[in-house]
Amino acid sequence: MKNNKNRSNSILIFFRTIKWYEYLLASLIPILIIIWGNTIVLCELFPIVGAIYGIPISLVFLILVLVLFKKVKTVVGKVFLGLGMMASAFLVSCLAYWLILYIW
Repeated sequence: MKNNKNRSNSILIFFRTIKWYEYLLASLIPILIIIWGNTIVLCELFPIVGAIYGIPISLVFLILVLVLFKKVKTVVGKVFLGLGMMASAFLVSCLAYWLILYIW
């Protein structure tokens, strides 16, 4: 048998773990779309797509923001990135509403 004295008992980390506030910021995207899309008063104010179209749109932005969080180092940058992606998901949902309204 070979002697494994040169091997260390260390763990290789390939990916940085996601912090709790990153999960919180990312999960605000679908929560906003779900609440806004299912509230009649808010949709009369500013219409967006709700459940069937809004959830896939918001989940794409959720995955995208989790991937982009790995590239940003500061917490303030991650907050601005999360808010920017939330606004982008909101605008894409609004655009989808108007496209569905005028195409169908």
